[in-house]
Amino acid sequence: MRFLIVDDNRAMCSAIANMLEQLPGAELLEIDESYCAATAIELIHANTYDLVLLDISLGDRNGLSVLVQIQSVRPRQAVLIVSMHQEEVYAPICLKMGATGYLEKRYAMGDLPVAIKIIMSGGRYTSPRIPTQR
Repeated sequence: MRFLIVDDNRAMCSAIANMLEQLPGAELLEIDESYCAATAIELIHANTYDLVLLDISLGDRNGLSVLVQIQSVRPRQAVLIVSMHQEEVYAPICLKMGATGYLEKRYAMGDLPVAIKIIMSGGRYTSPRIPTQR
């Protein structure tokens, strides 16, 4: 499996990558990292990913516009938004825009394995802390 992590915070990219490397089957996992929208879009054009983990707040561009561009290039691409922005506000917006899931960064270390399992099984993820359509 191949994942792309897009976050302008290099420490967050590393933390997410480290967590992914602890998951069962991680020895078969390839992880690419991008610290800006421009590189992320280049990587999306050049590679096929099983999952893109995308932040909303990027240094060079808004992550929601990146989500739109990803959907235009790869309409079936699974995208998990991992952001500091409140899930209650942003999850419904991101899901309507085509994201496969939404996870607040403050819960990422605990909820990321569950979110990935649900998304990789064909589902959509939001935390059980908010009421939303699944």
